[in-house]
Amino acid sequence: MINKDLNKEFNSIIRDIISPIFKDLGFKKKGNNFYRDFGDTGQAFNIQQSRWNSKDHKTFVFNVGLLEKIIYQEINNLHPPTFPQEVDCNIRLRLSKLTDKTDGWYDLKISTDLNKLKSQIEQDLNSYVVPFFENYKDPNKWMEMLKWNREPFIESLDKFLLIEKYGKRKTAENFLNQVYFESITAKPKTNIPSKKFKQYLDKVNQEWIKKIETLAKKKKVKLKMSSGSFKNNDQIYNETRTKSRYKLWSKLKSLWS
Repeated sequence: MINKDLNKEFNSIIRDIISPIFKDLGFKKKGNNFYRDFGDTGQAFNIQQSRWNSKDHKTFVFNVGLLEKIIYQEINNLHPPTFPQEVDCNIRLRLSKLTDKTDGWYDLKISTDLNKLKSQIEQDLNSYVVPFFENYKDPNKWMEMLKWNREPFIESLDKFLLIEKYGKRKTAENFLNQVYFESITAKPKTNIPSKKFKQYLDKVNQEWIKKIETLAKKKKVKLKMSSGSFKNNDQIYNETRTKSRYKLWSKLKSLWS
């Protein structure tokens, strides 16, 4: 059996291939994260390893992000970190979103040809990630991504603020009203046995609704309905439950993470 140290091979991929590419672009490195600052905005790149990695098999994936600092501050009520990471960004996506591949994970095994894997990673970074970062230095171009078939991950309130700032105000108002409507009419069904946990979920949703209302007031957006208007309106629920349930649970999961 071949005796290989996969940790050393993984580190050599970062040292020999990834770091030089991002260093040439002006990114700073901290651990497995890279960041390039433009003053009001920034770009982040992350190497995410699987939690199931072992000494005989390592898998990892690349995440990219775009940060608008003022919007971050509005959402979180604090300044961005001095070294923002991809998870801090307003717009986040995995390499597979750029390549249209269903699986963007790389495999590093005992049997892996390291040079071949390095070559593939170098090609993917130069063909997809570098052009992405270079093309989207200007935040005015970020609205293009909302028209992609596979839209990047953008939290709803971030999306509203991005559209308001770089798109059209009316579009932003309509979007926030849509998010609000779906949140107050959603009644997700679940088999969760704990009454206490169900109450917790309801509390989380009410906090989310309040957050929307607070932002709407701050931005002078008129919400077209009241959060108390549809609590028992089964007709509206039945008309919207499929889409609403999906969107609501996406929001809840993001709040837990």
